[in-house]
Amino acid sequence: MLIIVPNRFNVERMLILAIKASWLLTLFLCFFYAICTAISFHREKYGQEVLKKEAPSFPRGIPIPLEKIGQGPLSLQSSRRKAMLPDMSREIALLAKNIRPDRNTKEIGFLLSLKSSQVEQKVKNGQLVFLSCDSSSGGSSPVYRFSERKTPLWIRPSYLDRNKVLLEVGLFMPSQESEAFLEEKAQFVLQEEGGLYSDRFEKELWFSSLAQAKLWGQDVMFSKFGGQKYSKWRNKMKVEVPGKSGSVFCFLEAGDYLAWNEGKWVPVESAEKAQGKPLAQVKSLSVRDLELEVWNEDGFYPQSIKLELQSGFKGKSLKPDQLPQNARMKTLRQVSCSFAKRRYVLKQGDWIVKTKRGWKVLKRSVDVESYLHHILCGELCIFESLVREHGKLCMKGYWIDEMRTEAHPFSLPVVGDRSLQKNVSREKKSGPEKKSKGSVITYLPFSSLQNSKEISNE
Repeated sequence: MLIIVPNRFNVERMLILAIKASWLLTLFLCFFYAICTAISFHREKYGQEVLKKEAPSFPRGIPIPLEKIGQGPLSLQSSRRKAMLPDMSREIALLAKNIRPDRNTKEIGFLLSLKSSQVEQKVKNGQLVFLSCDSSSGGSSPVYRFSERKTPLWIRPSYLDRNKVLLEVGLFMPSQESEAFLEEKAQFVLQEEGGLYSDRFEKELWFSSLAQAKLWGQDVMFSKFGGQKYSKWRNKMKVEVPGKSGSVFCFLEAGDYLAWNEGKWVPVESAEKAQGKPLAQVKSLSVRDLELEVWNEDGFYPQSIKLELQSGFKGKSLKPDQLPQNARMKTLRQVSCSFAKRRYVLKQGDWIVKTKRGWKVLKRSVDVESYLHHILCGELCIFESLVREHGKLCMKGYWIDEMRTEAHPFSLPVVGDRSLQKNVSREKKSGPEKKSKGSVITYLPFSSLQNSKEISNE
């Protein structure tokens, strides 16, 4: 086995070299530290001399006033720049919105006002509008105005919902510190200042006409006797609206629209049918009242109109001259009775209406249509049926008030030839459409034979 032993002479030589190198490194570090200390001392002495030259007004021993801190040579150099965008949340007011149902989102507009200059301007949804600022008027605060030219200050309104409008404010101008441009933005929500224009349209014919409308409730002619043909009007409320050429009767439910056309309000299928015209919509409806929201052509000033239910005939009793009297059998199907001392011959299903000239039997379909559309108005009696009650023949029917809000049943004994009464009873029992005892079939002018109405006797 071969064992290698290091030479003693070589180890001692290496140790000597290492000691010499460490001394040299220590001397170099001391020299470098001395140079740095001298430079630092020189800079501190130079700074003290500069401060003495720049602040000669402050004698030794007197402290610097606190209000001077942050000014002059003591000013702080901060990287955060002071905001240049003015606070416009208290300057801009939202007076009205154009949110007519016939307008889409792009057509929605706003009426904005600047409080400092008291000027108004209509602005579309999303439109960029520039503002000018006049600070030389001598007032304590600047005066803002709408500008047709491009200015550094701009606003942009955006529709959020029925009660909120988001207003974006921006400032874009050159920087004084560099060649770049400064841009700042802010956002806040505007609330409409309601009640400012509540009486704006009181003198307008289209508004006063609707404000003077009368709510009559459901029409019993449609709800009770209408049949299938008039079923769509059965649950609607009747409103009488005055116009240039007389009253118009509209049958409405929640959500329906009305348009002002040729001097009168008429129902329309959709809001788009009323473009460029005043528009109204039924917002709420109950058995006691009806609320309408109304817009002018621009749509910036929506108004609310509430109609109360009219009393009508409720609580009143029928007078003798309102009902037929002295009913007598004329033929097997006809009955003779008197209205206001004048006798009329009626058959089952006849209508007789009280006009200004007296009672009139509606024999033609055109007369029936005129009555249904309130062209012909007045109290109405309907001869419904002939039935036998307690061994006596009776004429059954309904009395309806002029506005058709109530229908009161009546029963009138019929006198006459006994043979006619027996023939009537025999015909009822052996007729082709035999019905159970206590009910009859009545055909009103509304209905065809297939839509006849069966009325039970109580």
